[in-house]
Amino acid sequence: MHDATFSLYVHAPFCKSRCDYCDFYSTVDFGQDTIRQWYESVRFQLLRTMQELSLSGFKTIFIGGGTPSIIPLSILRDLLRFLNDFYDANSSDEWTVEANPEDITKEFLDTLSQAGVTRISVGVQSLDDTVRKSVNRRASSKTILEKLELISKNWKGSWSLDYIYGLPFQDMASIRSDFGKLRIFLPGHVSLYALGVEEGTVLGSNIHAGKLNLPSIDDSIDSAEAVAQFLKEEGFFRYEVSNWERSGQACLHNERYWQMKNWLGIGPSAVSNWLLPDNSYQRVQTVSDLGSYCKNPFLGQETTLISGKDAVFETIMMALRTSSGLNFSAFFDRFSLDIKALMTRISNEFLGFFCLDAQGCSPTDKGMDLLNLPLLKILDYLDQIIPTGE
Repeated sequence: MHDATFSLYVHAPFCKSRCDYCDFYSTVDFGQDTIRQWYESVRFQLLRTMQELSLSGFKTIFIGGGTPSIIPLSILRDLLRFLNDFYDANSSDEWTVEANPEDITKEFLDTLSQAGVTRISVGVQSLDDTVRKSVNRRASSKTILEKLELISKNWKGSWSLDYIYGLPFQDMASIRSDFGKLRIFLPGHVSLYALGVEEGTVLGSNIHAGKLNLPSIDDSIDSAEAVAQFLKEEGFFRYEVSNWERSGQACLHNERYWQMKNWLGIGPSAVSNWLLPDNSYQRVQTVSDLGSYCKNPFLGQETTLISGKDAVFETIMMALRTSSGLNFSAFFDRFSLDIKALMTRISNEFLGFFCLDAQGCSPTDKGMDLLNLPLLKILDYLDQIIPTGE
């Protein structure tokens, strides 16, 4: 039986300055009136979409960006009160707000807590000031550590820390220093990302122009292994390619993405995804332009049907990102397709990448690190078992 519940993602596209590596949609050109217009458009888009889909609430809510923590508290309170109508502490699971550490104040934390927010996600990325400046991250390491102490003393919910390795000027000494300082502030969840250099970003341009150099691939791999070892020693478990948790503090909202469950994406550039009765996915992307969004959030929406082999492959790909892996029975219930033989073949071809039993297939650390290799082979094999057009 399909899970008919939905999660909600709200995109706040506001930044005081753009990080040089970022390719998410955001803007630094706004004032308080613009943020108010965005909020009114979020209300309009969400209420109309909920009505069209006959929704009354959400299992999880996630407000991301951009930088939600720079929204003026008066507007943030209005947004949180509005969303609180769709979050039931008895039936909903988790409500997260992203924040940059330098924006965090006791009043901000109190505002979230009073509204019913259960979790914050804090973008630390690095504590090395030279590294931070090289990619235009705001705030100093001193300020960040002060804000982490503020969180530890005033926030009663759960929280997560984001960290990036492979940044310019970052070496093993820098990373060891960072985690030596972070040890006393470690939350129950850490997102550990490899730096991605995307076309069209300032970082990409600077690297192509020879203005910046990145650590070698070997150095980045060594860095990732060093951080992984540190997290294991601190009691963390790697439950997804880039995510670590302890004490059962996995991000329940992101787990719904990986399980290809239903979610609404509200705000400029946000993407929605939900399962249709024929086991295809309806995918809707909102326009990536704040001005157009504020005029009418439904204009410029792009709708795509993900069906047949594409829907099957996405479901496999997302499941294999996680330690829980791909459950054969649940997959058969969704697609009426027995995938065990294919995954047995993949497991035999990629020794040490997966753990396979009668119930399913899950990746090892090696499998998570090198997941693209078996995924390409899976895609080839799906061509053989799913006719074109299905």
